Amino acid sequence: MMITFYDIQFTVPGRALSPYTWIAKHCLKFKGLEFNTKWVDLVDITPLCKMIGAEPTILTTDGREIYTLPVIHDPSTGKTVSDSFKIAQYLDEAYPETSRIVPPGTTSLHRAFMSAVHKLEADMYPLIIATTFAHVPESSREYFRRTREAFLKKPLEEISRTTDEAKETWEKVKAAFAVFDSWYEKDAVFIGGKEPCFADLMLAGRVFWIRSVFGEESIEWKNAEGWNHGRWSKLLRVFEEK
Repeated sequence: MMITFYDIQFTVPGRALSPYTWIAKHCLKFKGLEFNTKWVDLVDITPLCKMIGAEPTILTTDGREIYTLPVIHDPSTGKTVSDSFKIAQYLDEAYPETSRIVPPGTTSLHRAFMSAVHKLEADMYPLIIATTFAHVPESSREYFRRTREAFLKKPLEEISRTTDEAKETWEKVKAAFAVFDSWYEKDAVFIGGKEPCFADLMLAGRVFWIRSVFGEESIEWKNAEGWNHGRWSKLLRVFEEK
């Protein structure tokens, strides 16, 4: 029986937009595991996760449990797993005959890498989120606006792609990718050598995010695909061609 993979539905070509679900999907593809995608509207994520027994992925400071995708359900083991990194770890354990996504002895290194990527994402988020709204299905638009405006503490319309503040933030994002670039060997596609690992997927997922939200003809993507001599757009293509 096939693994069920739960992804977030948007209105972009191919429906997918989330960097987190992109990572989980490519973990499954990298391992050559068959899976069936079920598309979920944003507003339906919490009730779905509760119904299928998926654990919350975030616990807020005031004690609220937040449910997010990706989630997978594996009928061969009966396991339901949420969070892209936990999914990668689960797949390594459940399917040891396949190539590992988190090589032995690298869990702590991956968590440190993840922390750096999350700092990058914190800068990317306000740049991307207002444009994302245009790709949200009608059924989830009120939910998206309410939750994102509460987080950002401003209306989506006040977040501009062209202000001096936005330009400065893009420079910070570009500089962060340059730091990651310095962690790779000069001519290496993957950070660990010949085989990809979860760290590569984390960065490729953020590049996918930029391309999917703004579109391949946007100035944002035209700029990003050339960063660090095209390293990140090449990394993205390598995963998408697998």
